[in-house]
Amino acid sequence: MEVARLEALAFDMFSGADPRARTAARVTLMPFQSSAECIPQCQLLLQQSTKPEALLLAATSLLELLTIYWNRFDADKTVDMRNSLLQFLVQDRRLPPFVTSAVIRLLVRITKLGWLQNHAHRTICVQVGQLMASPTVAHRALALQILLELVAEMSSPTKSLSFAANRKVALSFRTDALLDIVTLAQVVLRSESGARSQCKVLALQLFTRCLAANVVGSQAEEALEETGSFMVPDSWRAVLADPSLFAHVLQLAASSGDQTEVAECLDALAYYARVRRSLFTPDAVRTTFLAGVCRGLLEISKRSHAVLVSDETLSAFARVLCNLKATFQLVDFYQMPDHRSWINEMAELTLKTFKISQNDAASCTLLKFWAGFAKAGRFTQQANRDDGQPRTMTPESLNDVILRLALIFMESQLDSVFRHAQRGELAEFLSDERLQEQMESLQVLFRHQYGQTAAYWGKLFDEADKQYREQLAAKRPIGSAERALIEGRISWLVHVGASVVGIPKALSGSRFGETTEQNARVDAEIAFRVLRLMECGSHGVLLEQAILGFLEQLRLAYLVDITRVLSTTQRAKFEQFYTALSSFCGTTMGHEQILSSIVVKLSSNLRQFADNAAITEACIELINQLSCHSFTGKLMKHLNIIGAIMSLTAGSSNLELRSQFYACWSRSLLVDDADDPASQSGNGDGGDIVDDQPAFRAAVTDVFQPQFAKLAAMSLDELRHTETGALAAVASDLRGVVSACRESSHFGVLFSWVEPHLPVFHRIMSARHDSAIVACAILSLLQELTSHRATPFSSNSADGIRLFRGIAPTLLAYARPRILHRESNEQAGAIVPGLYDDDDPRSVLAASPTNAGSNAGSPRQAGTRDATRHHDLIEDDLVNLQVFLDVVSRCLRGDFVQVGAMQFYQDRTAVDLIRATVLVVLSGHVPLQDIVSRVPLAKSYFGVVQVMFDLFADVALAEFDPQIVQELIVSVARGTTGFDHENAGLCFDTLASIFNFRFDQAKRRPQTTIAGPSPALGPRLDAALTAGNANVASHLLEMLLDMALFEADPNHAKIAKALLPLMLMQEKDFETYKAKLVRGHPEALSQRISRELSLITHGLSGASIGKHNLAQLAANLLLVRIHVAELGVRAVQ
Repeated sequence: MEVARLEALAFDMFSGADPRARTAARVTLMPFQSSAECIPQCQLLLQQSTKPEALLLAATSLLELLTIYWNRFDADKTVDMRNSLLQFLVQDRRLPPFVTSAVIRLLVRITKLGWLQNHAHRTICVQVGQLMASPTVAHRALALQILLELVAEMSSPTKSLSFAANRKVALSFRTDALLDIVTLAQVVLRSESGARSQCKVLALQLFTRCLAANVVGSQAEEALEETGSFMVPDSWRAVLADPSLFAHVLQLAASSGDQTEVAECLDALAYYARVRRSLFTPDAVRTTFLAGVCRGLLEISKRSHAVLVSDETLSAFARVLCNLKATFQLVDFYQMPDHRSWINEMAELTLKTFKISQNDAASCTLLKFWAGFAKAGRFTQQANRDDGQPRTMTPESLNDVILRLALIFMESQLDSVFRHAQRGELAEFLSDERLQEQMESLQVLFRHQYGQTAAYWGKLFDEADKQYREQLAAKRPIGSAERALIEGRISWLVHVGASVVGIPKALSGSRFGETTEQNARVDAEIAFRVLRLMECGSHGVLLEQAILGFLEQLRLAYLVDITRVLSTTQRAKFEQFYTALSSFCGTTMGHEQILSSIVVKLSSNLRQFADNAAITEACIELINQLSCHSFTGKLMKHLNIIGAIMSLTAGSSNLELRSQFYACWSRSLLVDDADDPASQSGNGDGGDIVDDQPAFRAAVTDVFQPQFAKLAAMSLDELRHTETGALAAVASDLRGVVSACRESSHFGVLFSWVEPHLPVFHRIMSARHDSAIVACAILSLLQELTSHRATPFSSNSADGIRLFRGIAPTLLAYARPRILHRESNEQAGAIVPGLYDDDDPRSVLAASPTNAGSNAGSPRQAGTRDATRHHDLIEDDLVNLQVFLDVVSRCLRGDFVQVGAMQFYQDRTAVDLIRATVLVVLSGHVPLQDIVSRVPLAKSYFGVVQVMFDLFADVALAEFDPQIVQELIVSVARGTTGFDHENAGLCFDTLASIFNFRFDQAKRRPQTTIAGPSPALGPRLDAALTAGNANVASHLLEMLLDMALFEADPNHAKIAKALLPLMLMQEKDFETYKAKLVRGHPEALSQRISRELSLITHGLSGASIGKHNLAQLAANLLLVRIHVAELGVRAVQ
């Protein structure tokens, strides 16, 4: 293609205004991203064209093509290409920035790919360094840009290289060149004048990127005690340990009037501050360095009104402080000569930021910085007591600083509520992410001097509580601006209280100041205020969420069985808490009283916020936690709390709410009533389960028997006219009961009661199959029955097959109306009518294997009027189909289908279910491409197909027409190319099962299966693989070999497992594939490629698919993949 034509196409693709012309140009130029024949044309464009779009096309295309076909070029040729690109950039052509960036990326990619092949590529730093001697600012900036891209390229993985190769290049680059680049960057920083600010900014970026790049290829064992620090080599000590470098960058930041340059300086310092502490040795060097750093930070802090003007610079300065504290210890700061004034100045800057700044990010980062001081202060105090030497900065003065910071931060946050309320951002202000970031640091400062900080918190809370009660007395509506403002303030205070009550995780094992008993009294005072607020009445959503969070923390901290607490100190803490709480409340407050208050609040929320999903879910979760815990579960049972709550759900349409409450009710029936601690053997974090089966069975009977009796007496027509919510509620409620059975004995008792009532759900599904809500509730119940952790039965138990036979008719009732006849031109096979008879639930898919084959190709006639109705593809249908497939997969995979027993009794239930499942999938109700494209649904579908071909391949081949089997195999093959590796793994397992079955059938005589006599299953599979003049096996062999030889697939072992039997059966196709790969290469290279491909079968012992051959093939494929990549062999398109 001529240069002018390429320039025109490039202009249309990158800058054209006509969408059709842009699309046409993109299609025409598509080979420039994949074909090696386009490489000379791209080089020609770079040499002759002056159009920016054409140059961009050439650079981006060469980047892709050279990466793919790198091994086709000898080392000297790649060096010449790199030098020509460097010369292209140096020429004064005034290229647009996007062209310069693209060419630089190409240059550094060539350098990386050739780094280990030719030493000449490692001289790029020298060549670029020569540009730094140029008097032209543009050349100096170009040199820095090249080094920036080079460091980034070496630090990031390249897809065409293996992990080991990427790591090897990164380590070699770090050893040979990175220190020189760091040195060059710091030289530029020291030498550039103010007029050349562009070079200074680029040098700062280069310095930052060099520090960050050392994470790649570093060894964690170099400094195990400094997790999170940058593991720079010891050879960098001479450059980085020089305090003048840090001081110079600080001086640049302090003297610059450009906020962008200041931000770049501070970003570089933030990375610099993360360099590992052990680099600064001995202690005198560390002290000198830290003192110089702190002097520079002190200077910036004093000039913060001129330097730290923007939010970006203030946040960057905060990151410098935070990283500095993360790297160095508090004792290092104390050893500085003038650390007292430095800490005080940083505290003043922090207080100023809290008070007047609206930069929440900077405030949180500074809060984290001081939290690190507060945590380390405890150890420093201990050190002072041990050595007896006074410090200039006494622990008491540090305590004062931390106390002031905590108090001012709380004030500033309450003041900022007004600002966020005006913007309508209160929900964002009180979001979980923002609160978590704040509370992780604030709780450390809060607990440092718990008594004094809590007293101030109480003062702020009382003021807000008084204003809130005034709003309630004035009957302000919940949505009013005044009430929203005060609720926002008090909500934040409640969140603070929740973060400090008990022993927060961040402070586990630490004690700040007061004794445990004193802390418990402070906890009681905080709890008293929140509980008093809780009784005020109705609140807004944000305040309700804050209160629920506090109740959860209170449950974790104090709603525990004191008799099980072994520590005397901890017992005293709990006793002190309840004593103090009773004193504050003026009445006896114990576990039962607090639990009753919590449950009353939850009941109120469930009534008032029934339509609010967030609050409802939080209430359900808290009730679940209370019922699951042994101690609180027994209290709830004694107080009959569950029964009171369940009365709220009698008419509720929230099925998930009902299910959760019935789970709590069941757990309360199964919890131990004994007071003897010896009988309360621990059962993890759940309740102590005992053999209370008669009471449990009687309670289940009392609740559910009347409902099932009523439903069983209804006709199908009456069920069709029954309210949807009532039918779904029965299944949802029972699902909650099933989920509460944590032991097999309890599930056995429940199953013995449920099993006779399973036909009721079959009748409901038959009558209301068109209701997505009813279908979802029933299928979810079946999923709980088959997938619950207490469900598995022993292989010799009859309960498994009873469960399977009990739920199979319901599954078939769901499948029947969704089996639509296939498109006539697909000719997919027979689907016999009469899926089941309404009067006989066991009469399902009555066709025998013999007439199934004779009816192949005939269209299915609808069994009911619903079968001809095409439903809209809505989300509920997809969810229900996924649950249906999961239940079928579990039924077929578990101990529910005893093949021998079903064959002996000529039971076709499993066969019918397999038939119905496949026909539902292929019916078109949900297009198969939609099933495969949705990852969760595809996982369920591939799981069913995998277990079908793994355990019931004989049934599938005997029951289905070859074209149906082929369609299933093709869909599985498509699944191997998806982005989800787990689904792809299921598909590879399925292909392995298919080909293993075919390999075994070639050596075995015909057998009798549970579907009846199956005389020739091998030929039927061959017919499926060749149906419609297609050679599926050949295509699968080529596809799997491409994956094994040219892709680093995590499912490599599974690919080998599928390939082994296929290669043994398709020897001619295998030889043809190898010939295609060899064809088109020079003779010498072809011979090398042929020798490498012959290694695929090296070491295989005969025509066997045993473990030895499988392991050998996997190893051979991995070795050959590495070798063909080195030779530049690519998959045949």
